Amino acid sequence: MRPQRAPAWIAFAGFAVACACYWPGSLSGDSIDQLGQARAGRFNDWHPPIMAWLWSGLDRLRAGPAGMLVLHNAAFWFALATLAGAVGPPGTRRRRSAAWLVLAGFLPPIFGLLGNVWKDVGMASALLLGFALTLAADRKGRSRVWLLPALLALFYAAAVRHDGIVPVAPLAVYWARVAWAGRRRGRAPGHPFRVGLALGLGLTLCVGVATSLVNRALTEGRRSHPEQQILLHDLVAVSLARDEVLVPPDGAPGWPSTIDELAAVYAPSVEPLYWGDPTAKRFQASADPGWIAGLRASWLAEIPSSPGAYLAHRGRIQRELLGLHGSVCRPFQIGVDPDPLGLAGPPGPLEPGLRAVLGLAARTPLYRGWLYALMLLLLVAWEVSSARRRRPERLALATSGLALLAAYSATATVCDFRFLLWPAVAACVGVGIAALDASPTRPDPSRGSDR
Repeated sequence: MRPQRAPAWIAFAGFAVACACYWPGSLSGDSIDQLGQARAGRFNDWHPPIMAWLWSGLDRLRAGPAGMLVLHNAAFWFALATLAGAVGPPGTRRRRSAAWLVLAGFLPPIFGLLGNVWKDVGMASALLLGFALTLAADRKGRSRVWLLPALLALFYAAAVRHDGIVPVAPLAVYWARVAWAGRRRGRAPGHPFRVGLALGLGLTLCVGVATSLVNRALTEGRRSHPEQQILLHDLVAVSLARDEVLVPPDGAPGWPSTIDELAAVYAPSVEPLYWGDPTAKRFQASADPGWIAGLRASWLAEIPSSPGAYLAHRGRIQRELLGLHGSVCRPFQIGVDPDPLGLAGPPGPLEPGLRAVLGLAARTPLYRGWLYALMLLLLVAWEVSSARRRRPERLALATSGLALLAAYSATATVCDFRFLLWPAVAACVGVGIAALDASPTRPDPSRGSDR
């Protein structure tokens, strides 16, 4: 095997191994809900509908999760191979060294989630693909070839999660900078940072509007108000801190209505508010516009007047999410659970070993979100500390991961590790690119024999 082709072969092996380990794909309750919408052809916005819409077409080709498993993994591993082919100093053993970049995909915290048909995996794969294609356009100078599919990947990333536009924004700024530089090749730079920032912010706005219009068209205007999870969780926490019920009282019969009932179902995760011991009173997702309006009005009135209680509640969620307590929430899932559609088959031959490896890895710092937050912060600090070393692509990648973590401080409702997939990918890939860019230039003695 030629050294120059090593990254492509490793990426193909990663794709094949991931599909073999997880075939036909792992599903959680969220995934089952989206597949049900895909088969019914009727979408709601509890989850952004673009993934269910795409799944509806793939489900016709092969029923079940296999189509989405293949699509997400193809995007992810192709992105890693593209990155490996684009980084490293010219005139060195670039691709042989860059092959190590592809191996990031085999890290347990990343590989352990690639078999799940989740919007989190779809977003991370699309973000990585959009970044990789933009970087290839930047470093290979073929912007018109790579930038259009890069933009499509960023659009999917923004559309597949409600907060997807947040990590897309820094990558959109980098995309706009590369596109502007390509148009001005051979001419004066023309303030690339300022122009790229302005164009990138404009592009982010356009992508955000486009995703909103597409998702609204797919749902035909139906709204399920997924934001109610965040608002209700916050209000219950502040209610307990103030010993005063702040949740609107005109909900459905049987909902918690006293401080003791709220205390019985509150936790840093939002799930106990809705699911658990059937003997306790719990909330249900509401589609009543009047109650949603009252919930929103109560949040706007009460949260600003209790910043300490609100920040303490949000801090508890962040500590759980980042693993600061020393444990990790739902580090991985293999199989189908629950299975109302009868999709689960017998365990594959690789499943017991995979579970054992991921179970051991989950006890290590590799599954602690604070590690990736620290790596991203160090990358940003490294990039901004010296104008001579600064590379816009590395800064954009690290900022994208940090932006998503920052958004979680206000929007996270559970501490599942899947929320950290993109920050983990951005941190590992960013460190790999920085290391390769800093490697000394050395002639490649194998170059002559490869001709």
